[in-house]
Amino acid sequence: MINDIDLDSMRNMDIKTINTEDLVDINKIDFDENLPYELKVKDFLEKIKNPFYYKVGNVIVHNIYNEPKNNVSITQCFEENLKTL
Repeated sequence: MINDIDLDSMRNMDIKTINTEDLVDINKIDFDENLPYELKVKDFLEKIKNPFYYKVGNVIVHNIYNEPKNNVSITQCFEENLKTL
């Protein structure tokens, strides 16, 4: 699974230097809706590769998440965000 250091480096990427061929097209990912929540998060992160930058068709999507509060890790913030989807 992606760790907090990996997430920090992904978040800090420069959109001007990203190779679009390295980004995953979210339209081409199959998600298993029957998985328990924790496994859905793991499955999403493994398939999307970078939760901050991915593609929808030919469009680059840059997600920005709020900074963690109360010593919550970026992974936990990301998981909370996914619960709203």
